Order: sequence, then structure tokens, then C-alpha cells
Amino acid sequence: MLPQLGFVGFRCGGWLVQPFFDTRNAVATEEVTIRAGAVTKRNFTRIVVRRVHGRSLIERRFSSEPQVALPFARCRVATFTVQRGTEAREIRASVIAEFVAGTFAMRGVPVRRGACYVRRWSVRMDVRPY
Repeated sequence: MLPQLGFVGFRCGGWLVQPFFDTRNAVATEEVTIRAGAVTKRNFTRIVVRRVHGRSLIERRFSSEPQVALPFARCRVATFTVQRGTEAREIRASVIAEFVAGTFAMRGVPVRRGACYVRRWSVRMDVRPY
């Protein structure tokens, strides 16, 4: 859970993993980007509306879906980037999930475990006033 931003998670499907970010508990609209290998998924698009004095005016359009998810795949690392800016501040969070590669056995557990376990989470949040 990232306070005020949403929830990072993943689903397991056999030996595959599906990273996702859920924005249902967010207090505002965020830009969410998930990357795993060469696959990237966003909940927004940026469109250049027009140019004024050599500068681009950009409009952001957000998806109405509360969840952003990659397809099920074998991945070792998934990176989540969440950014929200208001008139008072900008919050930027970055979460890196490193998944276990291959299979491994746990002592005392008769079933072998697979790639749908997180070895390490790394979380960083920055708040910058405007």
C-alpha cells in the first residue's frame, strides 16, 4: 500500500506472474506506469493539443479503470512508477519488485515453489512542493 496513491500487487497463474496497481483507494488521479522487461502499461495518454510560443500544451487523458495490469508472463523484475501533482505538491513513488527466478524447494514443504514469489521489494517516495 502506498499512502494516498494506491496498492501494488501481483497475481500468480501457474509459473507466471501478473503485476498490477490498484487506484481505488487513491485520493486523486495518478499517472501509473508498470514496466517488466520490454512490456509497459500506463493508465494515461498524453496528447499535444497545440503549440504556443514554441511550447507544447499537453492534455492528459486517464483510463476509467481502477486497475492497471500487465499480462501474465515470466518476469524477474517489475517496476511501478506512480506520480500525482496537485497545486501544493507533487508525490512520486517508485516500487521495484524482484521475483524469484525458476523453482526452489522450501524445507518442510513437500511442494516446489515457483517464480511467483517476491524476493525483494524496494520502495521510494518523494514529495516536492511546487
